[in-house]
Amino acid sequence: SITIPKEPPTGSTSSYYFYWIQVQNEQKQLSLARALVRNGIYTTFRYYPLHLIDYYKSDVRLENSEEIAKKTLNLPFHQNLTSGDLHRVVATVENWAKSNN
Repeated sequence: SITIPKEPPTGSTSSYYFYWIQVQNEQKQLSLARALVRNGIYTTFRYYPLHLIDYYKSDVRLENSEEIAKKTLNLPFHQNLTSGDLHRVVATVENWAKSNN
């Protein structure tokens, strides 16, 4: 299954520069990322936990941050995409979800 973000509260707006989705685990995350890339769709594993980056390396364990990073992908949804681009992103995610239940 795929988890999507909640709608912004009434009266607020979002740039939706990146739209994140979450899958069940790291294996599914990598599988979906590969499907997107095969279809020419840019995706990122953005917002990697800073405490795990060498420059900021820490002995602290932030289990929630680490777990979220293993399940989250960012999809491109911004003003420069065409309707065709958006349909391709949605179709790719839908097709992946159907074959990965």
